[in-house]
Amino acid sequence: MKSTYLITIFLFLSSCSGTIGNEKTITPITEINLEEAKKIALNIGRNGGFDIEAINKDPKIINIELITQQEANNRRNIGKQSGSDPKLLVWYVKLEGSWRDVFPRQTSIPTLENLPFLFVIIDSKSGDVLSITATK
Repeated sequence: MKSTYLITIFLFLSSCSGTIGNEKTITPITEINLEEAKKIALNIGRNGGFDIEAINKDPKIINIELITQQEANNRRNIGKQSGSDPKLLVWYVKLEGSWRDVFPRQTSIPTLENLPFLFVIIDSKSGDVLSITATK
């Protein structure tokens, strides 16, 4: 009886520790690893994207973090995007270089100055680029 009781407790505790261990992983499992995220961000930094033109073809990554999309949106003051999962893990990358906003404007509006920072938000599962923003 005593050994059955101890085995039951052991099995219960071992199943609980697995659950706790899965919920508190130090490094979340992603499809796109750090090196792949760097390659994607540097490629955009060198070639531009959306309405951003690369001026300097040798950008440098200043910071790269794996955070939730909500945290990334908060940092960029984007707010909630429709259809997006705020808990989605994304690579948030800040690059230094030189970019220009080339959004189509009327000819009477002057061209904006070069922008020294580029922020790229990458879906950590698919590798899709969710946002590109150039700023001062």
